[in-house]
Amino acid sequence: MSRRRAYPQPQYAAPLVPTTPQFNQGYGAAQLAQNFNAMNLQQPAAAADPAGMMNANMPVQTNGNYPQLYGAAPVQPAGQLAQPAQYAQTAPQYPAAQYDNTYGADANAGVAGGALPAAGYSYGAGASPQLGASQSLPLNQLYTTDLSKELPPSISDLSLPPPPLVTPSTAQLIPSSATANAPPDYLRSTLNVIPTTGSLLKKSKLPMALIVRPYNSLRDENEDVPVTKDTIISRCRRCRGYINPFVSLTEGGRRWRCNFCGLQNDIPTAFDFDELTQRASDRYQRVELNHSVVEFVAPKEYMARTPQPIVYIFIIDVSAEAINSGMTSTVSRTILESLDRIPNKNKTARITVIGVDSSLHYFRFKDGLDEAPEMLVVSDIDEPFLPSPEGLLVNLEENRKIS
Repeated sequence: MSRRRAYPQPQYAAPLVPTTPQFNQGYGAAQLAQNFNAMNLQQPAAAADPAGMMNANMPVQTNGNYPQLYGAAPVQPAGQLAQPAQYAQTAPQYPAAQYDNTYGADANAGVAGGALPAAGYSYGAGASPQLGASQSLPLNQLYTTDLSKELPPSISDLSLPPPPLVTPSTAQLIPSSATANAPPDYLRSTLNVIPTTGSLLKKSKLPMALIVRPYNSLRDENEDVPVTKDTIISRCRRCRGYINPFVSLTEGGRRWRCNFCGLQNDIPTAFDFDELTQRASDRYQRVELNHSVVEFVAPKEYMARTPQPIVYIFIIDVSAEAINSGMTSTVSRTILESLDRIPNKNKTARITVIGVDSSLHYFRFKDGLDEAPEMLVVSDIDEPFLPSPEGLLVNLEENRKIS
């Protein structure tokens, strides 16, 4: 025994019986679909122009088997039935009412006699017009290619930026922030669609990974990354995630919920205080709540040891084939020309040079002296060792003249 859900039937002044529309009698489904755009359900009955009303005894123009204009329908209770002659004289206007409730009557049953169903109901199965149906598009539409019908995309398309990512206004803490999403230069996924399950990802045979590039430029001045004004860093106690534009504030702004693991964390007391001006500041102006790529100034607590100087090790092929082909001289000249372009603002960068053939060739320098370096050869390449405890790593600024 099958059961069907019963929906309430709308109450009209007179029973509506499905009939075949005749001349000056009523609408059919096809005629209703053609004239639906001319409706104005929000227009009250008294606002219609009486001069524009047609008398039932006046001749009308016909289009096929159905008239284009119909005679005045009998007066029905307000809010239930609309007269077609009223909206024939008005400009097209879409109804603002939502048509959520449905009933299972036939499409012609609700339109017999030239009357339309009341606002708040929609047509049953088989009706052509969809009243009030909102055709909402997805936020991020996918761009697909059918390889069986179209040519495969060009390989040069891989260098193009991905389509813009649109997020709901409620997804980020500050809806007006245009920099909440990370640019594709810093963070980009190998897939534009994330599979719902792990088994689906395994069946697709596609690699899923994130390409993270925190530094896109060799120099800081060439990279437009906002830097925090203080050393206040708020991180999640569980997953160690940083506070970001996609967290949510709870308990009146005293705590924030991590968007990675959902744990609530306390907001630091100095989060709303500007250390430079010694005044209270607006937390919504902080760069970590407006930008996804931020440069944090690490406090002393983050330093387990004193910052070490940067070290560059140049390994050059000095075999007979490399020397005869000119590769060794070309590499040496290129390294020499690049020494002045190495970032060395604090003058602490250190370098060393190692030559490789059947042995290892180390070069020992003497700091502060303009003497030529001494070459030390290590023949044991299976268990290499440092031939000298000092002089292999030298300060670039102090020994630049030797090179």
